[in-house]
Amino acid sequence: MTRLKVRAPQTGQSLQKYLLELITREAQQPTLAETAERTQRNARALREEHTSQ
Repeated sequence: MTRLKVRAPQTGQSLQKYLLELITREAQQPTLAETAERTQRNARALREEHTSQ
């Protein structure tokens, strides 16, 4: 927590605003499972496209 208290003012933000931005950014990142699922969908689509040509 001490590091966060130091980093927040370095970015010109209050600790609360800094934490909110960190949490928001983290929540927007896909999980490993979501990334794997998207990769599988893309690979499937590419295989289907390749076989239909």
